[in-house]
Amino acid sequence: MPTHISALLVGALIDLLVGDPEWFYHPVRLIGRYIAFAERAAKKGDPPSGVLRRRAVFVAVSTVVLTALVTAGILWLLRLWGPWPHFVGMALISWMCLSARNLADEAEGVRRALENSLEAGRTRVGRIVGRDTARLSAREILCATIETVAENLTDGVISPMLYLALGGPVLGMAFKAASTLDSMIGYLNEKYRDVGWFAAKADDAF
Repeated sequence: MPTHISALLVGALIDLLVGDPEWFYHPVRLIGRYIAFAERAAKKGDPPSGVLRRRAVFVAVSTVVLTALVTAGILWLLRLWGPWPHFVGMALISWMCLSARNLADEAEGVRRALENSLEAGRTRVGRIVGRDTARLSAREILCATIETVAENLTDGVISPMLYLALGGPVLGMAFKAASTLDSMIGYLNEKYRDVGWFAAKADDAF
């Protein structure tokens, strides 16, 4: 079995057992900080739409490429220490690309909150959906949870597993960067239409 497939399986097992502990500073946060910095830099000087759209390409491409290069660099350093440190690094990075346990925990949290009260269910589901939850019925809360889990199953489990299998942790983290870009700036509203259009296209392409 190829090493990166073995690392993927170990990473998936860690994800199922541990999930994403709240105390753990996930690499996605670092990716998010870079995206926020690059977005501000792209908008500096209040450029016209055409210029901002060209800068948007750099924001997206630099995020994905930089993430892949940093991941490759870390794995290269670990390889210098030996095959076991390298394998452990691959497994841990694979774990960081996956979020099956986190999705399950969030859905279970909504169910438990809804058992306590409708208001608690509305508050809890508000953690995982972008819509206004103040007037949702119990059925609408459950539907919103199922929809969110189904949507994020692609971004948080199926797609990263595919890219980890195809190209190991480097390609897996590259996908994670593209997905983070889309979730932060890939919106067709007035604020993000120009700076986020390429991020949305890149995520669609992945």
